[in-house]
Amino acid sequence: MSNWITDNKPAAMVAGVGLLLFLGLSVTGYIVNSKRSELDKKISVASKEIKSANAAEITPSRASNEELEKELNRYAKAVTSLETAYKPFLASSALVPTTPTAFQNELKTFRDALIASCKKKNILITDTSSWLGFQVYSTQAPSVQAASTLGFELKAVNSLVNKLTDCGLSKFIKVYRPQLPIENPANNPEEDADEPNQAPWTPMPLEIAFQGNRESVLKAMNAITDSQDYLFTVNSIRIRNERMMPPPIANPAAAKPAAAQPAAGAASLTPADEAAAPAAPAIQQLIKPYMGNEQIFVQVSLNLVHFNQPKAQEPSED
Repeated sequence: MSNWITDNKPAAMVAGVGLLLFLGLSVTGYIVNSKRSELDKKISVASKEIKSANAAEITPSRASNEELEKELNRYAKAVTSLETAYKPFLASSALVPTTPTAFQNELKTFRDALIASCKKKNILITDTSSWLGFQVYSTQAPSVQAASTLGFELKAVNSLVNKLTDCGLSKFIKVYRPQLPIENPANNPEEDADEPNQAPWTPMPLEIAFQGNRESVLKAMNAITDSQDYLFTVNSIRIRNERMMPPPIANPAAAKPAAAQPAAGAASLTPADEAAAPAAPAIQQLIKPYMGNEQIFVQVSLNLVHFNQPKAQEPSED
């Protein structure tokens, strides 16, 4: 073979160059075909999208219109139901203009009435609880800007506490409310009142601690969640029994006193079989330690919900 190449160098060179050209053209053709295939796919996808965009619009049918009407009616009923349920809360959230002095007078009136009511119903109430969480305003007046908002909160808390007095509780331990932003002159919410993303309601935190027996505590919890004038939401509840340890298990027969023996020479009127058997203890005595009237301590963390009212447009000077 090497001799043939040596003897025929021109022919061998031509054959080598031809082979290289064939391989180069093959590779180039493969690359071009691959790119063309990808381009054809893109053209095909674009063509389908153009046809889809130019397709005729879907004409609503009678069935689709009826289904849409049903959904709209269902939505309208749901909205009406919500409006009806929240209507009393929206009405009570309307702020009544008041002065700081009028707010203080109303606070003292509510306090005196609450103390008198608790005394009449034999309910103990601490001094701080009697101020309904507004003790700071017993000696100083609120700001003019905060008076109306505080007036709404005072009426709501007073309404709730007076409902709790009708539940048979034995003591009000604490009524606490943290300071609202409007009460702090350094944080004036009026600057952000016109923001479009303002929440439609404002939560006003409140904590109430009281004690009573099981029945009165159950009534109190129902009264909190069943308020018809003001909306209270429950954040957390802490309950503790007066008796931290279970009652001891005692042997009733061991505590039973020895039966009286008849005097010497006297005839016994008790049959022999009854005299031999110990008397069974009354069931009321057995279950009394477990079904007692112990006190229950309850601390409830609430939010009073105030629905922000839309601001009335100021009349034009024109």
